[in-house]
Amino acid sequence: MMIDQDARTATLERLAPRTLSFNVPGQPCALERARHSRKTGRHYTEKNTKSYQAKLSEYAHEVMQQNYGEKYEPIAAEIRVRAWFVFKPLKSWPRWKLEWLKAYEAGDPVPAVSVTTKPDFDNLVKMVDALTGIVWSDDSKVSSCEIDKIYGTQPRATFIITPVYPRFETAKDWQAWLEGRRTA
Repeated sequence: MMIDQDARTATLERLAPRTLSFNVPGQPCALERARHSRKTGRHYTEKNTKSYQAKLSEYAHEVMQQNYGEKYEPIAAEIRVRAWFVFKPLKSWPRWKLEWLKAYEAGDPVPAVSVTTKPDFDNLVKMVDALTGIVWSDDSKVSSCEIDKIYGTQPRATFIITPVYPRFETAKDWQAWLEGRRTA
C-alpha cells in the first residue's frame, strides 16, 4: 500500500514537537489542601481552587487545539516547564516601589520585584497538575520546572512548555531524524 507523500508530510507537520506558550489572566491561585466537613464527613476542594484549575485547563486546551488540531494527543515526551506567576502589587506599597515595578515592566534593566509571601511556590506547582491529560500525558513527563513569583500590574500566570525533542525547522528534518533513529 502506497502512502500519499503529501498526506505523510502533513501528518509529520501536525505531530512535530513545538514549544507552547500561553497566559492565564487573573490573580494566580495556589492549590489548597482538601478540606473536611464535620457535618457531612466528606472531603471537598475549595471553589476558588476548582475554578482556577478549570480556567488553567481551558486555556491549555485552546493552545493545544491551535497547535495540534482538534483531535490532539497529550505530549508523551519529556517536557520542560517555565512558569511565571504574576501577582498584583500590594496596596500598602510606597510610590517608589510602584515606580520600580513600572520600570521593570517597561523593560528597564532593573530586577523584578519577587513575591516572598504566600502562596508557597510548591502549591503553585501543584496547581499546574491541572494540565495533566491536556498538555502532557502524565506529570512524570515533566523533567524540569522553573517557577518565578513576581509582582506586576497585570496579574496572570504565563507558561512556556517545551518538549525535549530535537527542534526541527521542517517536517522533512523531523522525518529524516526519525528514519535515522530507525536504522541506528
